[in-house]
Amino acid sequence: MLELKLFGTGQARYLDRSLAGFPNQQCCLLLCYLLLNRHRPHCRERLAAIFWGECATDVSRKHLSQALWRLRQCLGSVGARADDYVSVSNDDFHQKYVVIG
Repeated sequence: MLELKLFGTGQARYLDRSLAGFPNQQCCLLLCYLLLNRHRPHCRERLAAIFWGECATDVSRKHLSQALWRLRQCLGSVGARADDYVSVSNDDFHQKYVVIG
């Protein structure tokens, strides 16, 4: 089970293992945002604008892709199945969404 402590210094743990870099890495901030807003899917374009709005669109998309990859790697490094927590899906219009489980 993934456990998050968002107040104070912040902590993220899966079973008894800490997620590396939490809460300082952008991917961990993304995880917090997704968990706090987990009741709906998130359009990648919107997430890129929220986190990297000061960058050009193609750059912000690249940063989001990298953060999602790092997040999935971070979850996997502690033995969590990343697909149980973060996945990317397509809708009818082929727009990619990030979904948190």
